[in-house]
Amino acid sequence: MERIAIGYDGTPESAAALRWAARTAARRHGALRVVTAWTARERAVARAAGTLPAERERLQRAQADAIDAAVAGLPSRPPVVRELVLGEPETALAHAASDAALLVLSAGQRVPRHYHGPYSTMNGVERAI
Repeated sequence: MERIAIGYDGTPESAAALRWAARTAARRHGALRVVTAWTARERAVARAAGTLPAERERLQRAQADAIDAAVAGLPSRPPVVRELVLGEPETALAHAASDAALLVLSAGQRVPRHYHGPYSTMNGVERAI
């Protein structure tokens, strides 16, 4: 089963790209891999504030809610793997793309270095391929 990978960062642009990726995965009878980066700086701030577990839970809940919204109304829900990656966004995208048939990028995201597979960039306009 082919896998479509996407990085979700909580922005409206990444939510739009996630909706597009979910529809594409469903149409292709593929799976969806959604990763969210949790940077060292963000973890340090949460650790200093004593909110590390709560922040992890918040990020995981936001990601799950975005996935639920993205697949709502689809005739069939594609299998979804969701991950919180400890690292920079480029690292998370590279991780997601490692076994993907397609990497979906939202506006402002860049193709990870060393990734040479197919990708689609959503520049604020949802489209079908």
